Amino acid sequence: MTEPVSEQSLNTPEFENNAGQSNNNTFARRVLRNTFKHWGARIGLFWIALLTLFAVFAPLIATSYPLLMSQHGVISSPVLQHLSPVDVTLLIAFICAVSLWRIPLGPEKKPILFLIVVSLALVASYMFIKPPKLTIYEQYRVQQQAGTID
Repeated sequence: MTEPVSEQSLNTPEFENNAGQSNNNTFARRVLRNTFKHWGARIGLFWIALLTLFAVFAPLIATSYPLLMSQHGVISSPVLQHLSPVDVTLLIAFICAVSLWRIPLGPEKKPILFLIVVSLALVASYMFIKPPKLTIYEQYRVQQQAGTID
């Protein structure tokens, strides 16, 4: 059987919302707090965040192109020249998500703003980013051996 609600139990944080005060102890916060008080959940979240970070920056980390080079006094970045529109959109989406996480906006505005920014980035990257069609990975090694790369 359920116990009757006493006046003392009404003064708990769960019932303060009825008095007109804002209640920061929402259901989602309680679920997150109860979930992440366990070490396994914290380690799992860290692992997912680490994999996401490596996936976003994989085109810059695992590449056969030089990050930066100087040829005849001109500095260029072959990695950036060979990024695909999807790579650029993924980088912009990651930066947008991290930025929106830190900006104090309402929870209903953040997903809409994220979708708008990512949609615009996707359209713009497919319009303006054209990586070279033919990829010769060896050309930079040959140029370095010949001494044409400073």
